[in-house]
Amino acid sequence: MRAPLLILFALGIAACSGAESGGRFPEKSADASSPLSDVAVGDESSSPTDSGGVPVPGDGAQEDSARSPVIPDATETDAGVPDNAAPDAGPGGPDFSAVDKLMAANAPQWGGAALFIARNGEILFEKEYGGFARDKAVPIASASKWCLGAVIMALADEGKLSLDDTVGKYFPGRPADKSAITLRQLMSHTSGIKPENACISDRASTVRKCAEDILSMPLIAAPGTELHYGGAPMQVAAAIAEKASGTGFSDLFVRKVFVPLQLKASGFGRGANPQAAGGAASSGADYFRFVRMLSAGGELDGVRVLSAAAVRTMHEDQTRGAKIVDTPYARAGGLAANRYGVGNWVEFIQPDGSSVENGSQGLFGWSPWIDRQRKISGVLAVQSRLQDVMPVYVRIREEIRKAVDAAPE
Repeated sequence: MRAPLLILFALGIAACSGAESGGRFPEKSADASSPLSDVAVGDESSSPTDSGGVPVPGDGAQEDSARSPVIPDATETDAGVPDNAAPDAGPGGPDFSAVDKLMAANAPQWGGAALFIARNGEILFEKEYGGFARDKAVPIASASKWCLGAVIMALADEGKLSLDDTVGKYFPGRPADKSAITLRQLMSHTSGIKPENACISDRASTVRKCAEDILSMPLIAAPGTELHYGGAPMQVAAAIAEKASGTGFSDLFVRKVFVPLQLKASGFGRGANPQAAGGAASSGADYFRFVRMLSAGGELDGVRVLSAAAVRTMHEDQTRGAKIVDTPYARAGGLAANRYGVGNWVEFIQPDGSSVENGSQGLFGWSPWIDRQRKISGVLAVQSRLQDVMPVYVRIREEIRKAVDAAPE
């Protein structure tokens, strides 16, 4: 039942984009001494490109309707010519030939793509299609939320903040209803704050000033009672992170994620008001390192980025029984029971609140996930439209599950 329900979600995703943004990176790799100094980040607009020069998918008459996915038969030869051969998983390893065919058949419609799969930290599959380079940095929209979650949990590991910290601690003098909002609620869409605010796209503002603007608006629900998906509450969370650490949010990401993971083309750009919930850009190779770290409990290549406890908390249901009112899933009628952790979707929740799978898809189709049951992590790196990518992504996930379940670990 998973595939049909997620396809319903894909058909409704265009209505729930919020104020997600794009960005661009220079050809050169960023270094720790001057991280991401040339990045320009812009908000999504009605213009075909934002001021940072990034094409905004969805504009133009040729994209008025979603493209039909190509689903090859099991006996069909590969459609299209991928840029490099799929790696051999070795004797007894998972057979990803069906996945490869799906990617080769559909990636040309998206302007190219790359797919990455690992199990237990070991890379099983890594392939580029249609000229989409593995190290190409593109806007990742709501996949930024998982990165924000990692920054928040890194600060929690250091004792600089807690998910139970309140808005009142960092924004004194607010009305009682807003003062009681917790960081946990801000990061799980249950704060009662209106989901979107124009200040998120105001490059002349700051994270702190935008947060103050957001907090000046009336609540739409009592904190902790309803789940409304959106980016504005997370901008307040970013302001709390800045206050708790004494560091600007873009630099926080560099220090807590970019440097320890040895990333090369990821970040939230320059400026004093980066969109914490939708303004990052990344490459497939970088984000693959990120999800492999999460799948391994917070450590990669011998470097610990997050504690195992922090990773578990990130991926548990943090909505605490709030009524699901407005989410992409609820809006489209598929998987309406999906809830939210700290910056990521909690899929197939267990009785103890833990998840089987977690993900954080973006408006332009960028699709990272981890499968805790199978110890799988992966990224479908793409810059297209989620409604075009989603039906194929659902099939890819199903084929990966089948291939892994059929092969010995």
